[in-house]
Amino acid sequence: MACFVANWRKLKMENTPVVIIVAGGTGSGKTTLAREIIRMLGDDKCCRICHDFYYDPESPYVQNGNFDHPGSFDNILMVSHVRELVDGVSVQTPRWDYNTHSREPERVQVDPKTFIIAEGILALAVPELVSLAKIKIYVDTPGDTRLARRIKRDVLERGRKLEGILEQWEGTVAPMHDEFCHPTRRHANLIVPHGGNNEIARLFIQAGLEQMLNGFHPS
Repeated sequence: MACFVANWRKLKMENTPVVIIVAGGTGSGKTTLAREIIRMLGDDKCCRICHDFYYDPESPYVQNGNFDHPGSFDNILMVSHVRELVDGVSVQTPRWDYNTHSREPERVQVDPKTFIIAEGILALAVPELVSLAKIKIYVDTPGDTRLARRIKRDVLERGRKLEGILEQWEGTVAPMHDEFCHPTRRHANLIVPHGGNNEIARLFIQAGLEQMLNGFHPS
C-alpha cells in the first residue's frame, strides 16, 4: 500500500497525473483490471491508453503475424502520447483493426486525467514508459486459463477458427510470453495473481489510489 502513496505529496504539489501501468499476458485479465480501476475511481479521474492500439503496421514482426514481440509496437508514439497526457495535453491515439491487421483511419481522443492507465501485454517492456509510471502492476494468470480466455474471445469477438488460434498460440503467443512478457514482472511493484477478477487485490488497489486522492500519508 505504501508504494501507492509515498510520493503523493510531491505529485499533489506539482499537480502531476499519475501513470499506472497494467501489464500481463494475453487473457490474463489486465483489461478487466484496468476497467475495474476506472469504474472504482470514476471516468472523471481516469483515462486509459492501450498498447495494442500502437501496433506498427510497418513492423516486420506485424507483417509476419507476430503481434507479441516488442518490435511489433510503435513505442515512440505511445510514449510521446503518455508524456503529453502527463503534461495536460489531449492526444489522438490510433486504433487497431484486429481483423485486417491495420490501423483504422479514425483516431480516438484521450483527455488527461488524474490517473493515466497504460495497459498492454508488453507495457512493462518499454523502459521509457516504465520510467514515467509511479504504479506498475503485472496481472499473473496461468497459461491454460489465458489460453481458454483467448479462444473464447477470438471465436466470439473476432470470428476466428480454433485451429488458427491454437496455431498462433503455439507458434508465437506462448513463446513470446515466456521470452518477453513474463520476465517484465520484475519491473512491477504489485503482482496480481488469478487475473483481473481478484477482488482482494482490487480492494487494495482502490484503497491505495483513493488515499492518494485524499492526500493520505502513512506514518
